[in-house]
Amino acid sequence: MTAIGDSSLPNLVCPDCYGTLESATQVSLTCHDCGHEYQDHNGVAQLIGLKSKINLSELQIQDEVSALYENVRYTVDTSVQYHHAALVDVITFANPCGDVLEVGCGNGSFLEMLSTQETVQTLSAIDLSNEMLKYANARMRSSEREVPWRISRGDGERLPYNDASFDCVFARGLLHHLPSPKKGASEIARILRPGGTAVLVDPYRNLISAVPRLISRRTSHFDADHKNFSLRELKKIFAGSLEIEAVKFWGYVAYPLLGFPDVLNFNWLPLQKLYRPLVNFDNAVAKIPLINRLSWGITVKVARIES
Repeated sequence: MTAIGDSSLPNLVCPDCYGTLESATQVSLTCHDCGHEYQDHNGVAQLIGLKSKINLSELQIQDEVSALYENVRYTVDTSVQYHHAALVDVITFANPCGDVLEVGCGNGSFLEMLSTQETVQTLSAIDLSNEMLKYANARMRSSEREVPWRISRGDGERLPYNDASFDCVFARGLLHHLPSPKKGASEIARILRPGGTAVLVDPYRNLISAVPRLISRRTSHFDADHKNFSLRELKKIFAGSLEIEAVKFWGYVAYPLLGFPDVLNFNWLPLQKLYRPLVNFDNAVAKIPLINRLSWGITVKVARIES
């Protein structure tokens, strides 16, 4: 039904009751416990249950910007270089292994990179946007993958997986899109195995980043509910479910100039010549205590709190 079927992948379950899903037809799954039926859309299981509370305006924006991400953000040379380096940095920070999940996989650019990691045994992914998943599915199908993989449509606040299903979970730019970030964090904790690791990447809130982001909320790229988090706010979101093991602040001058040609067009600047000096500057600032907190983004590595 969906992408690649492989018995080694963690099982999909009903997001409403976490019951077992059984094949009803070639294009649908039915929950053995509650009877709810889930359809297929272009080869992707639609695992959105009746209990999900979806921010429809945010979903519409993600559907609309998917083509811009694919055809602009990930085609401009300096942006491609910048985002590739950022993804490598996230993988290095996480050191993923075993059964890996990406919550909020977008157009699949990170999935593609994860699929090349020798320590990754299986690869699962969900996103709420079918338009994003269209690109992710096409990207993963574009060549043979040695690692078993599966993409599904799902809700970050009701993950369609059993407890303790994954060794490593990535959530890049997820929490700030969710109606309840705390529910999203609790779900990540639920599906993490003991000793497992999750890495979350989100916008960081400080005096420098707050004003531009407030203005950007009025553009077509951002919903009015778009969030930024301070470290203190993230700790409150994680309280009772996840424990922070490491924190990394990132993104200063290079981030807005190089990363978002679909939002901010700086093609009047010689960005190819400026690329290395800008990145070197950002890397240097990231190493300065306290000053590094004037960043656009934050990455946290967390583990499940064992009861």
